[in-house]
Amino acid sequence: MKRQIAEILLVGTELLLGDIMDTNGKYLARELSDLGIDLYYQTVVGDNPKRLREAVNRALERSDVVISSGGLGPTCDDITRETFADALGLELKLHEPTVERLKSFFTSVGRKMTDNNMRQAMVPEGATVLTNDWGTAPGLYMKKDQKHAFLLPGPPRELEPMFRERVRPILFDMSDRKFVSDTLEVYGIGESALEEKLRDLMQGADPSLAPYAKDGEVLLRITSSGADVAEAKEKNRGMIQKVLERAGEYVYDINGESLQRALVERFSKKGLKIATAESLTGGLISKRITSVSGASAVFELGICSYSDRIKNKILSVSEASLEEYSAVSEAVAMEMAEGARRLSGADIAVSATGYAGPTGERVGLVYIGVSSSLSTRAVKLDTGRRTGEREYIRSLSASRAIAEALREAGLFSWENSCCK
Repeated sequence: MKRQIAEILLVGTELLLGDIMDTNGKYLARELSDLGIDLYYQTVVGDNPKRLREAVNRALERSDVVISSGGLGPTCDDITRETFADALGLELKLHEPTVERLKSFFTSVGRKMTDNNMRQAMVPEGATVLTNDWGTAPGLYMKKDQKHAFLLPGPPRELEPMFRERVRPILFDMSDRKFVSDTLEVYGIGESALEEKLRDLMQGADPSLAPYAKDGEVLLRITSSGADVAEAKEKNRGMIQKVLERAGEYVYDINGESLQRALVERFSKKGLKIATAESLTGGLISKRITSVSGASAVFELGICSYSDRIKNKILSVSEASLEEYSAVSEAVAMEMAEGARRLSGADIAVSATGYAGPTGERVGLVYIGVSSSLSTRAVKLDTGRRTGEREYIRSLSASRAIAEALREAGLFSWENSCCK
């Protein structure tokens, strides 16, 4: 069986105007790659009947699988359902189970169901209704002449679980080959330097190894195919081992999510506590850590100390250090971390002080302090960024602080962590 060719159709004038940022296209593209489905096209089209019809016809003509997001709501500009039905020559009919489901929903939330909500219960003849347990608009699956169309609602909080629970199983069964993907999270090495280490591995097709850059990090995606899942997984294991042999010191997780998730999970397993003292990051380090479920088991204290007075009075940073070296210095970063650890009783404390801009000659210069019972140290981080990138500098600084906390605990590398 040939590999399926897919197209993503993102519907909504608000996307064209930039009123909202699209995340559905990125999510669906990665999911299709996992399934071994080749994505050739990704189209954004507004809520205009003529242009939407042209986009739908073009997608069905050149692609085997078309996945749309948006335009399934109850209002007059929600026309995706009608457009696909028309393009496939299917008549819309009222779907009584969907009617009852909608009535039940509105009763449960104490709201009156208006007449236009009935549009969401109109289903193309022969289509499979994809139940939406995360919203009101049901999804649809239509098949005709070896063409497969999946219509999903626009909100990511609905689309993502619907794809995972409703669409993915259908697509998985369509192929005679099974595909498995793994993601390696890499920190501490740039994309170009990493490519030099792994260039020959990246030239293969099965398994494939592809890098994806994100702020301050690199994701390595490995995808293999096999007659069954077990065969594909075995291929991936072989590639993972090769990557770890060459760049294992930079791989902090496999199929994880973020540095902060790795920290919370590993500190929790080791019974370690962490505290933070922040200046330029303004609480971002603490926010990232506490955004992870289970953070209460490891997070002790966070202090946002922008002024020199608070650094001195609360964190016991000496006036001499502030006067001689300034607030943005190695000495002050270390004293901030020491103060946070002393106040909290945590095993490890990290600090961040620097210049985030947008003005000044030293924008992008940051010091990260780390304190534990073993030592107190500071690392200099020159982000190479200047004016206009305040949030980027703050983001890089927070990531470095979390990475240094993991390193201080001996839990940074996935190979050496307790979580393999």
